[in-house]
Amino acid sequence: MLFFKQNGFPTKYEICADEEQGYLEYRVRGDFIKTFDFSRYPYEAHQLTIELEHKNLNASYLSFKNDPTSNIDETVNVAGWNIGNFETLVTEHSYGDETYSRFIFSISLERPAVSAFIKSV
Repeated sequence: MLFFKQNGFPTKYEICADEEQGYLEYRVRGDFIKTFDFSRYPYEAHQLTIELEHKNLNASYLSFKNDPTSNIDETVNVAGWNIGNFETLVTEHSYGDETYSRFIFSISLERPAVSAFIKSV
């Protein structure tokens, strides 16, 4: 499966494939691009997203579905930030006459209140 890189440069690793059930599971790792708004520094919060689409197969051939067991590793941390909610979302995106299924992973980050206060003083 080739992914169209929506907002980065992912590398996929196949974890599990069950062709009879039409199920594929991948682990994705990569560098992703996002523009951040720092106008509320040091009290800002951000949504980090990973957006995936198939490079060639439109929504009539491939449709992403949410897996309720998807999550992030419990040991994940980002120095100087609190990790908030993790969410997944499936949408459709059109390019002219073609519509593609898009899978979006999202995680929220915010600065700890005490740390933000100390930086502002």
